[in-house]
Amino acid sequence: MDLIEAQRIHVDVLVDSDSAKEPRLRHDEVECLVRRPREGNWRKKELSPASWLALGHGVYSLRLDPEDLPEPGSMSVLLQGEFEPALTSFRVVSRLQSSSTDVMLTTLVGRVVGVDGKPKAKAPVVAKLASAPPVYVGGAAVGPEPITVETDEQGEFSISLVTGAQVQVTIAAVNWAKVFVVPPPPAAGLPGGMFSL
Repeated sequence: MDLIEAQRIHVDVLVDSDSAKEPRLRHDEVECLVRRPREGNWRKKELSPASWLALGHGVYSLRLDPEDLPEPGSMSVLLQGEFEPALTSFRVVSRLQSSSTDVMLTTLVGRVVGVDGKPKAKAPVVAKLASAPPVYVGGAAVGPEPITVETDEQGEFSISLVTGAQVQVTIAAVNWAKVFVVPPPPAAGLPGGMFSL
């Protein structure tokens, strides 16, 4: 996972603890050590209820602050206590390097057929912002220009849209239009179904 330098971020960490004894580890039961980029020494990070949140099933949300990520490079977080130590490593990237990854995309797929079940080839699928610009998502301004893709010979299409943007998608060939907020992908690298939204 890449983290952006000098920004506050929450990361999920898995801690293997005896859930029968302690269902949730409190912030004061965990020692958090951080080895920042380009440093050989470990620094103790004080945890608070706001920086250590139990998410369930041994997963916790750990808040890393800007001072934990001062510059690009490799960093590590070591968690210790009455549990097996947990070591997690990250790559810290500069704000300039991260500019292309700030905006997450969701790929939506679907198929268009006629009432006879035959595929509608070369049918335009048009997506545009549902609200007037400027629209800001994930640290970037999203432009108002519509995006158009066409269905293939099997009537199938795939379109990548900015996650979190409110869009209107229209397929004139079947008189279909819908306004929705683009959801995150169901899993990394997996497309979502356009018609299940």
